[in-house]
Amino acid sequence: MNDDKNLEQSLQSLNEDIVWKEGRKEHVRQKLVHQLQQDTQKTSTTWKKKIIPAFSVICALIIVSVIALNEFGGTHVLTFGENPSVTASSQGVAQKLIHENPEEKSEIFGKDEQNNDNSPSPQTDEEENVDEDEDNSEDRLLTQEEIMTAIKGQMNSDLPLQLPTEITLPEGKHLTAVTNSQSDAYEVIFYQHDEPIPINNQLLLGADNPAEVVARIHVEEYATQEEADNAVGFITFDDSMGQPVSLNEELTAFQDSGAGSTYTSWNVGRWAITTRGHTNEEASLDLAKEVVEYLNIHLLPAPNQHGYARLDAHNDSNEIIWQQGKTVYTIDHVQDPIQALEITVHVE
Repeated sequence: MNDDKNLEQSLQSLNEDIVWKEGRKEHVRQKLVHQLQQDTQKTSTTWKKKIIPAFSVICALIIVSVIALNEFGGTHVLTFGENPSVTASSQGVAQKLIHENPEEKSEIFGKDEQNNDNSPSPQTDEEENVDEDEDNSEDRLLTQEEIMTAIKGQMNSDLPLQLPTEITLPEGKHLTAVTNSQSDAYEVIFYQHDEPIPINNQLLLGADNPAEVVARIHVEEYATQEEADNAVGFITFDDSMGQPVSLNEELTAFQDSGAGSTYTSWNVGRWAITTRGHTNEEASLDLAKEVVEYLNIHLLPAPNQHGYARLDAHNDSNEIIWQQGKTVYTIDHVQDPIQALEITVHVE
């Protein structure tokens, strides 16, 4: 028992003799701080390696799901009225797909719409017009303005390309043409046919051409002014060339007969005009008066220097010719004299 007490007293005495130096205390403190930092880094690393990746995967799955839902339901906006940015063309394509493949309606418009109503929704007049335009877009016929533009595109000449802007055709007839051009001349022969025929099509070039000639325009530049003047053949008419006849209160023509024909001729500005009819008939004079009435409303091209219109009351031969300097314009192969005038006044 005394031995135990002595041992305890010795240990206490030993503890009292231990002295903590200041450096030793600092060393122990830094060691403890370092241990705490390692524990904190382990916790942060665990968050970065496990928690954040798991959260990222969850976000990615949510985004993919939203995109997939939008893609699945996005085509539903093809119906008119639900999205103002949808064009008429898109609506027409969707309607056409439904018409051709009714069983694919759910794929185009979405399953919800198919389940909501078994009967088709009423189609507006605007939607019907869009459908018709879409279905007929490939078969649309060219306008005459587009045809004239296409004709010019198939010619190569140094001369300015001038053509009539329109040619009146019977109902159901379609305009087409054959072209020929070189540096100092060009020519267009206009045809009409029951069916559309492309410009310069092989059908129009063969002996079995099914189309009918409507008119021809020939433009040529001459070497000299004199040659151009002679091509026009302008005449100033007076009473030495025939019997005066009245066309209206202000205009007098001169009538002459010969070789089975009667000619009524007069001048208007820089133009000379002659109408022809059979002898002992009033057709020449009647046509002359009709021409004057037409030209009171419509203007022939202003020539430089002259022009000449030779018109036939019996649809035999009609020719209108005028010049712009050394360049001479000729319209012929037109059966109706008034139509020849119509074509001429529309040349631009």
